[in-house]
Amino acid sequence: MTKIGQSTRYPKIYVYSLPAYAEDPWQGKRQGTGLVKVGDTDRDVSVRIREQLNAVKMPAESPYELLLVESAITESGEAFRDHSVHKALQQAGVHRRDGEWFECTVDEVRTAIASVKAGAKLESVRTRLDFKPRPEQERAVRETAAYFRRASQTESAPHFLWNAKMRFGKTFTSYQLAREMGWKRILVLTYKPAVETNWREDLYGHIDFEGWEFKGKSDPIPDLSMNRPLVWFASFQDVLGKDANGQPKAKNEGLYEVEWDAVIVDEYHFGAWRDAARSIYLEDKEAGTSGDSSEAKELDTPDLDSDFKEDLEATIPFKVNHYLYLSGTPFRALTEGEFLENQVFNWTYSDEQSAKKNWSEDKPNPYLGLPEMVLMTYEMPDALREVALNNKSEFSLTEFFKTEKSESGAPKFKHERDVQKWLDLLRGQDLNSLWANVANQKRPPLPFENLDLLTALQHTVWYLPSVDSCYAMADLLRAQHNTFFRDYEIVVAAGSKAGIGDKALPPVEKAIGSSPQDRKSITLSCGKLMTGVTVKAWTGIFMLRELKSPESYFQAAFRVQSPWVTSYIDTELGGEKEVVQKERCFVLDFSPNRALRQIVDYATRLKSEVASEKDDEQAIAEFMEFLPVLSFDGYAMSQLKAGDVIDYLTRGVSSSMLARRWNSPELINLDIKSMENILANPGLLESLEQIEMFRNIGNDLTAMISSHKELRPKKLTKEPLNEREKKIKDESAKRRENLKQKLRRFITRIPAFMYLTDDRERTIKDIIEQVEPDLFVKVTGLSIKDFKQLVDCRVFNDSKMDDAVWKFRSFENPSLSYFHEEAPETLGGWRLTREEKFAALIQRGLLNEGDELVFVPAGTSAFVTDDFGLLIDGIRYAGPVEAAKALGLDDETESWKSWRLGDKTLKQVMLG
Repeated sequence: MTKIGQSTRYPKIYVYSLPAYAEDPWQGKRQGTGLVKVGDTDRDVSVRIREQLNAVKMPAESPYELLLVESAITESGEAFRDHSVHKALQQAGVHRRDGEWFECTVDEVRTAIASVKAGAKLESVRTRLDFKPRPEQERAVRETAAYFRRASQTESAPHFLWNAKMRFGKTFTSYQLAREMGWKRILVLTYKPAVETNWREDLYGHIDFEGWEFKGKSDPIPDLSMNRPLVWFASFQDVLGKDANGQPKAKNEGLYEVEWDAVIVDEYHFGAWRDAARSIYLEDKEAGTSGDSSEAKELDTPDLDSDFKEDLEATIPFKVNHYLYLSGTPFRALTEGEFLENQVFNWTYSDEQSAKKNWSEDKPNPYLGLPEMVLMTYEMPDALREVALNNKSEFSLTEFFKTEKSESGAPKFKHERDVQKWLDLLRGQDLNSLWANVANQKRPPLPFENLDLLTALQHTVWYLPSVDSCYAMADLLRAQHNTFFRDYEIVVAAGSKAGIGDKALPPVEKAIGSSPQDRKSITLSCGKLMTGVTVKAWTGIFMLRELKSPESYFQAAFRVQSPWVTSYIDTELGGEKEVVQKERCFVLDFSPNRALRQIVDYATRLKSEVASEKDDEQAIAEFMEFLPVLSFDGYAMSQLKAGDVIDYLTRGVSSSMLARRWNSPELINLDIKSMENILANPGLLESLEQIEMFRNIGNDLTAMISSHKELRPKKLTKEPLNEREKKIKDESAKRRENLKQKLRRFITRIPAFMYLTDDRERTIKDIIEQVEPDLFVKVTGLSIKDFKQLVDCRVFNDSKMDDAVWKFRSFENPSLSYFHEEAPETLGGWRLTREEKFAALIQRGLLNEGDELVFVPAGTSAFVTDDFGLLIDGIRYAGPVEAAKALGLDDETESWKSWRLGDKTLKQVMLG
């Protein structure tokens, strides 16, 4: 018999939820509660939902709430399925869980359905925000726009650098610059494709950019004839890559049809100095680390050399009117003078923290959520150091965490017993047996023993040397005997199994959960997630890998400085309030020498100053004002000052090491830029040509620059050289080496000049400002003026030379009989300062080691130490004034009244 029921079908999208999921906390990046199920059917919706629920056996009938039913027909009359809505939601940033369940609201699903019906891409489910740029962002736009407008009158395509640390808001501010300049065609190029999401969300998330279009990797080629602003995001891999026939990739054809108003080079340091920046991921043979080779494919790009700007213009096959470079660690660009001072906008960590501290306006402090960083370094106990010495007899993290294959084939630590002792040490176990000089009252604050650190470090990332070391550490942390770490979810974000780029992030987010305060996690990485991602709940990073460059070190360290702020509705006063959940974050390093070297490099190289006028100690002091360095040397933990850091790095130098230092080729930087600087200075060139061995320096420099320019195109395309070109290359190399040898003769004579003078030079600047120019000429053969100009031309590496000057000074001081300065007492190799008035109380017997002093305003206890200091929570202070200052009281007179010994103030104790 013919059936007449269900003759017509109407495709529908339906949305429902269950009571069990109505308040379920979201696990994705967004904050919220409640899950919704998004499905489709062409039958009765209630029947279909009941079928779904009955498919799962349950003890009782499960109630549900139907939230939405809409037609699944597009505006052109075609049916669509639920997976089109799912895709739209996910592209807009909605987190998907367990099949067809989504972390979103019913209104957001309704928006996604509307976009599918209209055939439009849903860029975001968020309401567009309307916040104003911060003061430094406005300044960046203003200064850059002014430079571009001036330079455009004389240059075909001006270049500008933003030296802006993480959290500056580079994408949002770049778009604001585009608005100010009236740009309609903006090409964003990056070596890190994973940052595409950030560029997309910032464009579609703010009301200022309504009507703009974004073209990412998976988006179709847009209509290039349209008048609205277009942001085309692409990787260097795509733009500079070629197909099998050596031609540009077909999908990029649209790129070549456009005259671009601007090219924005994101993560500039990855292209301009490939090896240093990419050591985050790749093998570092010198350090002995293997990194995470699974990320190597992402970095498989055409190489651009030190003349990045010129090479970029020569390589890009289309017209560009402006170039903007973005980087948080552009060390080489600044130290080698790739940009003039008026071509650089600086916004460093110190700038950010200073703005936070000095905010005085009535409106809320926009920097409040940016946490202060604290560097804590620990000298490894001798018993653990001895098992991991490198060929220079120095402690090596690479050797300490070296792995081998176990019987099962899984990686395990070669020094597993010692790594276990180190894990125990983090918890304060076996402390006295490993650090014999540590008394109970001097216990340093250890990560998993000190209550404050234990609370703060619920979610950390451990940066290890290799993929195998990550897996070996995971197995050790999960071992049956390590009961303490059972409370921590261990995530291995290493190797191909973890996923490439930001695909390694979801397991970390799942381990942290939507309520991080209720959970604990440790993420193990050897490179993944160290750039371009944000994990708000990370409050500490364990630096367990040898990193030579400050680019790599601080790219990783700043991962934990991500702000963590949550909002809530104030039911009493009304309005929305914010709670800063992370006020301080920690970098924990077990190789103090390495850590302090990175501090010096970061502080002194991140300013575009004239090389001969830099004051390194002042730069370090300014940086450390906002990044306190607490260092434990096996005796006590002290807060270091700038001078302490530099003195520490110069200790142990010998005369033979000193001689090698001043003969080092690293002190000379004879690249194309420095050669051009000399030729651009006629006075310097004429002066040098008066010296016999530099008679032909002008011709030599001109020939080397000419050969470089002639051979560069083939270097970029990696074409083989012909015989004539090979000869040119060899002759240029010989000229350069010969000139380096001649310049080295000057440098090796500088220590003799320093020894003959009465002044104790600390930097190259001190040498240049000497009042004995005749002696300098007599000893070195070069005038002070010419030497200064060579330093400013970047021929001499000023940062390396400053280091050599410091080392000479530390070696020379003890040998000078007339140098009567009383050396501060040294314990364990550290210079320990003291407050003499306080030390006198101890010497007179009015105070004794172990006496407890109480800082009345805060109720804080401090203990008198045997080295005339005060100990608070494992940190040594020089005396009551310094300790009171650390607790918020700057007045020296009031400091002595605020400390009490029993019922007396310190001032009363002093008076007897």
